Amino acid sequence: MPGRPGVWLVFACVVIELTTLAVSGWLSLRRHWRSFRHPTRSFARELDADFVHYRRLVAALRRYPAAPLEARLRYLRVRRQSMQQGLALFTGGLERLGILPVIGVLYLQFRDWRWGDWGRLAEVNLVQALLIWALLLVYLAGWHLVVVHRRTAVYEALLAEAVHQRGVDVRSAALRPGAAAQADPDAA
Repeated sequence: MPGRPGVWLVFACVVIELTTLAVSGWLSLRRHWRSFRHPTRSFARELDADFVHYRRLVAALRRYPAAPLEARLRYLRVRRQSMQQGLALFTGGLERLGILPVIGVLYLQFRDWRWGDWGRLAEVNLVQALLIWALLLVYLAGWHLVVVHRRTAVYEALLAEAVHQRGVDVRSAALRPGAAAQADPDAA
């Protein structure tokens, strides 16, 4: 839309976007105000709730036989190791840098740009645009891989704890006389 209607349409869209952002920020602030006000207490409560959930998951995993749990744990450790090598090759330490590379690239791209110089933004040629787009996609894919890596780390910790507790139960049962048959209920 050329002319005045186009300007009004863009203005209306910007007003809607800013209003939505303000409402979202206000609702988020209301929802998380206690955690901003008392961060230590909120974090302690969150850790306590997470630990209860962790214990439930470990108890659920302990219901499975020991051999499949140990096999899955060995598989997961090998898988995580190969994933760690691939992640380091793909991202080059992205999980340590965070948003800094994107800000650096944006600075390099727009360092000579001045407010109101909108024609300069159109000077990006097709190759530059494709490279910027590829960089953004690789950055997002890297963060996805970091999230997957963290999930597998949690899964490995749960399996290791379940196997460890099962081993402690077996050793403590073996110390009691006549309890060898009760040491592994899944063996029967």
